[in-house]
Amino acid sequence: MTVAIGKLRCSMRAVTRASVFLFMVLIVLSSQARAADRDAWVGVWYVEVKEDGDVYGKKYNIRRELIVNRADGSKVNTFRYYQSNRIVTEVITTYSRWGVDNGVYWTDCQAVLHDGAQRACSAHNEYAVVSVTPREIRYKSKQTGILYAIQRVTDSFRLP
Repeated sequence: MTVAIGKLRCSMRAVTRASVFLFMVLIVLSSQARAADRDAWVGVWYVEVKEDGDVYGKKYNIRRELIVNRADGSKVNTFRYYQSNRIVTEVITTYSRWGVDNGVYWTDCQAVLHDGAQRACSAHNEYAVVSVTPREIRYKSKQTGILYAIQRVTDSFRLP
């Protein structure tokens, strides 16, 4: 009788482990399906990062970013840099194209606007998609290794 109970316990553990594994696989596959769905990326996204940095020779400790991925394939990122909640500078980057293919989020820069001066930009950036939900997207720069986490906001949202 003891042997049968021992085997039953082992079987129950195996079933539980298999169920957990299957559940995790389904989550990953679901996230990958959303990542491949370009429409899931269309919209307005926000990120706020506390970091000590330097942009155009100006020190900052907070970066706020508003990202607009348009359905027509264009994109605009507005970066505002703050030092102790005081705006230091703003940079607006436009992209001619963006997309998501095979687990890679990519952008093609078109122009950068800073202090009223616009300059052309031709950088192509690629990011490995980490996860996609209706409220948050995480991706990691293939060039720098930096992990980004952006939150969906309403179309009327504006940077503070």
